[in-house]
Amino acid sequence: MAKTHRITAQVATVYYHCQNDDCGSRLVYDLTYSHHTRPSALTLPAEVIRAFDCIPPEKRREVAEMLLNQNR
Repeated sequence: MAKTHRITAQVATVYYHCQNDDCGSRLVYDLTYSHHTRPSALTLPAEVIRAFDCIPPEKRREVAEMLLNQNR
Protein backbone atom coordinates (compact mmCIF):
# COMPACT_ATOMS: atom_id res chain seq x y z
CA MET A 1 0.00 0.00 0.00
CA ALA A 2 1.42 3.33 -0.98
CA LYS A 3 -1.04 5.68 0.73
CA THR A 4 -4.58 6.06 2.00
CA HIS A 5 -6.85 9.04 1.52
CA ARG A 6 -9.62 8.85 4.13
CA ILE A 7 -12.76 10.51 2.80
CA THR A 8 -14.97 9.76 5.82
CA ALA A 9 -14.73 7.36 8.77
CA GLN A 10 -16.34 4.70 6.56
CA VAL A 11 -14.86 5.51 3.13
CA ALA A 12 -11.24 5.62 1.96
CA THR A 13 -9.33 5.63 -1.31
CA VAL A 14 -6.32 3.32 -1.05
CA TYR A 15 -3.40 3.43 -3.47
CA TYR A 16 -1.33 0.29 -4.04
CA HIS A 17 1.70 -0.45 -6.16
CA CYS A 18 3.13 -3.82 -7.09
CA GLN A 19 6.29 -4.69 -5.17
CA ASN A 20 7.69 -6.51 -8.21
CA ASP A 21 9.84 -3.91 -10.00
CA ASP A 22 9.36 -5.68 -13.33
CA CYS A 23 5.58 -5.37 -13.02
CA GLY A 24 5.14 -1.69 -12.15
CA SER A 25 1.37 -2.02 -11.73
CA ARG A 26 -0.45 0.61 -9.67
CA LEU A 27 -3.98 0.20 -8.35
CA VAL A 28 -6.56 2.40 -6.66
CA TYR A 29 -9.33 0.94 -4.50
CA ASP A 30 -12.29 2.83 -3.10
CA LEU A 31 -13.02 1.04 0.17
CA THR A 32 -16.19 1.47 2.15
CA TYR A 33 -17.54 0.02 5.35
CA SER A 34 -20.73 -1.94 4.79
CA HIS A 35 -21.95 -3.58 7.99
CA HIS A 36 -21.11 -5.85 10.90
CA THR A 37 -21.79 -9.54 10.59
CA ARG A 38 -21.65 -9.78 14.38
CA PRO A 39 -21.98 -6.78 16.70
CA SER A 40 -19.18 -5.96 19.11
CA ALA A 41 -19.32 -7.41 22.60
CA LEU A 42 -17.63 -4.27 23.95
CA THR A 43 -19.65 -1.77 25.91
CA LEU A 44 -17.80 1.38 24.89
CA PRO A 45 -19.95 4.46 24.36
CA ALA A 46 -20.83 5.07 20.72
CA GLU A 47 -18.96 8.40 20.79
CA VAL A 48 -15.70 6.65 21.71
CA ILE A 49 -16.14 4.09 18.96
CA ARG A 50 -16.90 6.79 16.36
CA ALA A 51 -13.86 8.81 17.46
CA PHE A 52 -11.63 5.73 17.25
CA ASP A 53 -12.93 5.02 13.72
CA CYS A 54 -11.71 8.47 12.65
CA ILE A 55 -8.12 7.68 13.62
CA PRO A 56 -6.00 6.51 10.67
CA PRO A 57 -5.67 2.71 10.79
CA GLU A 58 -1.88 2.85 11.16
CA LYS A 59 -2.25 4.92 14.37
CA ARG A 60 -5.10 2.94 16.02
CA ARG A 61 -2.87 0.40 17.79
CA GLU A 62 -0.69 3.20 19.20
CA VAL A 63 -3.73 5.08 20.54
CA ALA A 64 -5.28 1.90 21.97
CA GLU A 65 -2.05 1.06 23.81
CA MET A 66 -1.82 4.60 25.23
CA LEU A 67 -5.39 4.36 26.52
CA LEU A 68 -4.84 0.93 28.05
CA ASN A 69 -1.62 2.06 29.75
CA GLN A 70 -3.32 5.09 31.33
CA ASN A 71 -5.29 2.86 33.68
CA ARG A 72 -2.25 0.91 34.93
